[in-house]
Amino acid sequence: MNAALKICQERFDAKLPPEVSDANPEQEWLEHSAEQLVYGMDIKWKRRHGQPQVVTFDRYCTYLQGILNQRQIDGLDERDSFARLFLSSILGSQADSRGHAAELMGE
Repeated sequence: MNAALKICQERFDAKLPPEVSDANPEQEWLEHSAEQLVYGMDIKWKRRHGQPQVVTFDRYCTYLQGILNQRQIDGLDERDSFARLFLSSILGSQADSRGHAAELMGE
């Protein structure tokens, strides 16, 4: 038992501390919040002496759909990626879905 505890203690002692980010806190907050929003969570914040603000996942989806629709109207969706994305999501092809989504965003 002592040997197991000693091994565990040595592993714990050998761990490096977490990396310190040189990015500014605002940038980190934006990146973290954007990730949460993409995964379906609402983002809430409040500035000093201000009213609480919220961006809901539904509002984000509506805005994103508007951007994608406008890209299609402008003729930037040359491969009919909306239809391809829809079909690949129904058929369960995750790799194809990612490719079509990237195409819709112009990547």
